[in-house]
Amino acid sequence: DIEKWDDLIEPVLIPMMKNAKLVTVNVAGEVFISEHSKKLIKRIAEVYPDIKFAIITNGILCSEENLKKLGIADKIQDIRISIPSCIEETYNKIVRNGNFQKVMKNLEYISELKNQGLIKIFHINYVLSSMNYKDLIPMAEFAKKLGAQIHIMPVQDMGQNTKFLQQFEKYSIVDPTHPEYNNFVKIMNNPIIRDNNDIMINESFKHLKPLSFFAVLKNKYNFYKKFGKKAE
Repeated sequence: DIEKWDDLIEPVLIPMMKNAKLVTVNVAGEVFISEHSKKLIKRIAEVYPDIKFAIITNGILCSEENLKKLGIADKIQDIRISIPSCIEETYNKIVRNGNFQKVMKNLEYISELKNQGLIKIFHINYVLSSMNYKDLIPMAEFAKKLGAQIHIMPVQDMGQNTKFLQQFEKYSIVDPTHPEYNNFVKIMNNPIIRDNNDIMINESFKHLKPLSFFAVLKNKYNFYKKFGKKAE
């Protein structure tokens, strides 16, 4: 019950923040959708004006208007925005009920705050899959323009559900058995990605070697047999 959580803000949660210097807002979902989270953030900013915030968001609601309404536009120390691509077509394929144009506008605003010295850490979280690996180079160039670092992480196997595991196999581009693996390796070995100090990625992904022609043929045969030729 959201009202019960709200009742805890003044007597319990606010006093807990008395000696805090940084509040990390990391919920199982989008922080700017939760009315409770927004009430708590706003109240913390009012009571403790020197507190800074670390926020993880998908960027859709992370607008200038919302940040100012919450009173934290000048109080963000660390922000990590999760987006799958800077290419609208790819973004729309991956994000359900997203808003690419809003996200781009909000990223530009966050970039302005970073340039003003108000934000110390500006990261873009990029979950890598077969659907967006081809956008890595334009993403690196886009992040550089924004003054952001990219944290690249491969799509994860998060469960034991058979259907989910099959989807994971289809989209796990870092798996050498994926038919597009060699294309992925070629992109990762591009100096724009490999030698970019603003890209954070597992060190092992910086020293990948392509598979042989026959290994690729075998992987394609097994993959298309399992998922069909239109599988990405």
